[in-house]
Amino acid sequence: IVMLVASPNGSNPDKIPNVDSSVFDFDDVNLFSPNRYVGYDKVESGSRMNYGVQWTLYQMGKKRSIQALFGQSIRLRENDELDDAMGYDGHFSSYVGRLQLNYEYLTLAYRFRMAQKNLEAQKNDISFEAGSAPFRIGLNYLFQDSFHLGEVYSNPKKEVSVYVRSRLTKNWSLEGRYRYNLLKSDRGPLETYGILRYDNECAAVEFEASKSYTHDRNYKGDTSITMRFYLKTLGGFGQ
Repeated sequence: IVMLVASPNGSNPDKIPNVDSSVFDFDDVNLFSPNRYVGYDKVESGSRMNYGVQWTLYQMGKKRSIQALFGQSIRLRENDELDDAMGYDGHFSSYVGRLQLNYEYLTLAYRFRMAQKNLEAQKNDISFEAGSAPFRIGLNYLFQDSFHLGEVYSNPKKEVSVYVRSRLTKNWSLEGRYRYNLLKSDRGPLETYGILRYDNECAAVEFEASKSYTHDRNYKGDTSITMRFYLKTLGGFGQ
């Protein structure tokens, strides 16, 4: 798979404040995305080529498959803001990839990002899921090295999470997740949340209760209850 992107350099003027594009994650999911920034305050500028090799093996008539993806991004001109976030060594980014095994009601996936020069691990994401739509349980381990996105610093991550999803009826579903920080400097729970969702052809309603355990000098976590309402042709809002 080869993707060519032609874009002018320097498309992010300093006059536009960066409010909603400070989160960035280069991985197998957005390898072939024309713009890897989230939000609307920044766009990924500069011409580049994204390439990868994808392989899939299916067993006909069975819910069994093996999927693999391995790729990289190459820029024609260096981008100082993205050099650390995407692991650029000159014009070549870090390698990203995914290996996934589906066997009946079991799914095992390994996603990674590794340095182009020495293959050092920059991100390891391992997940295991079991079950079907009525009830599905999962376990996830995430390690991600720290990096700079321009002037924004992203802290290292090392955490484990447990989650459950259940399709209660045709329209009602339930989801819950618990995240735990494994870093020695700040070991402990990170977040707990639960979501009850109603969904039909025209609209959806979500009721979410969450508790955050993150803290710093001026913030010690909080508990929130949120309701969101979505009109599928217009968007959504919540409070």
